[in-house]
Amino acid sequence: MQTDKILITSDGAGTAQALEECDRFSAYARLDRRGALHVRLLTEETLGMVRGIVGNFQAFFWLESVKKKGKQLCRICVKADADVNYETRQELLKVSTTGRNSAAVGFMGKIRELIELGLQGYDEASRYQAQQGFGFADYAAMGMMEQNTAADAFYWSLDLYKDQVSDQKESSHQAEEAWDELEKSIVARIADEVRVGIQNGQVELVIEKLL
Repeated sequence: MQTDKILITSDGAGTAQALEECDRFSAYARLDRRGALHVRLLTEETLGMVRGIVGNFQAFFWLESVKKKGKQLCRICVKADADVNYETRQELLKVSTTGRNSAAVGFMGKIRELIELGLQGYDEASRYQAQQGFGFADYAAMGMMEQNTAADAFYWSLDLYKDQVSDQKESSHQAEEAWDELEKSIVARIADEVRVGIQNGQVELVIEKLL
């Protein structure tokens, strides 16, 4: 099943409708109290992250579910067009109180930063990938896109991020801090997977929970 798509923006428009859609989704999917609570928390965290995105951001939000191993795999989805360039972002940050996106801390802050960079295009996301390293994958090599679009594709996965951070947390201060953020994050603790992808001029966030 899939809910209606709700237009949400960084100034909070669409938030109330998205939460109502979340509750209807849980009722229609017949989730138990714990499952419905988890979906609601993940939705609230997603919408809170969107409200922090710099600029006049808008995207479509929806929930969907599919059967997997006798359970329901619930997905919280956000998709936007990548139409904010690097110069626009820098101008927006100049008029902020600090001159930078100071709230981009913690796990969801980093997810938001990935989305913001994705809005600037593949090159900016690739530059961030080279700086950070954790959680990135070769989208084309994983068979997740057509070969002729591979040059403009970018992919980040929570599963990969956790594995890579865990492997390096004993020897890297950066990885140690990243692991601490994961342990404190509601989304990182509840979600089974989080993906951020850029393909064909669009940025997509998908949060998965198996119930």
